[in-house]
Amino acid sequence: MNRSTQLIAIFAAMSLSSAARAEDESLGREGSVSLRTTIPVFTYEGLKPATGDSTSRIVLGPNLAVNGFAVDYWVTKDVTLGGALQYGSGEAGKDSSRLTIAPVVGYRFAVGGGTLWPKLQPYYVTSTTKVASTDVKGSIFGVAGEVPYLWQRGTCFYGPALTFRSDFSSKVDNNGASSDGEKVTSVGLALEVGGTF
Repeated sequence: MNRSTQLIAIFAAMSLSSAARAEDESLGREGSVSLRTTIPVFTYEGLKPATGDSTSRIVLGPNLAVNGFAVDYWVTKDVTLGGALQYGSGEAGKDSSRLTIAPVVGYRFAVGGGTLWPKLQPYYVTSTTKVASTDVKGSIFGVAGEVPYLWQRGTCFYGPALTFRSDFSSKVDNNGASSDGEKVTSVGLALEVGGTF
């Protein structure tokens, strides 16, 4: 499913949910489920290679290769548990694949006319790329988080979010030889959109 199809699907689901449950406009109904995505607007990234000098870059606009969706379950009206599971292939070449597993915990605060919903998300990424008939395997472990301020319309929500990400470890295994890989640390501003069902 490409990015355009994913966006159409989430907004269609949110519209149906909004029509079906327009009478209940509270974000954080105990026992409900939220589906959301975060679209980067501005990101500052620090890249630390295994060898050599660190570099940095600024990215404006969404990174379509890494955006995904997360699901959150409202354990109480304030506490959420959930996560994201993302699979991609062909990003680093014809015979490449990448799997990301990222559980998430969040806590909701009512602030003014909106909701502050900070979330913390450890993640594990595993990847495989074929180089000269050899499978090169990679793994990354780190922690990400976001602090969005959200407004609600029906069961849909949206708002700006501060984001961060830090790779704690990055390993590359090439034919049994293990070495360190590139690590990324980033902070940014994004738009979070989603719906509660």
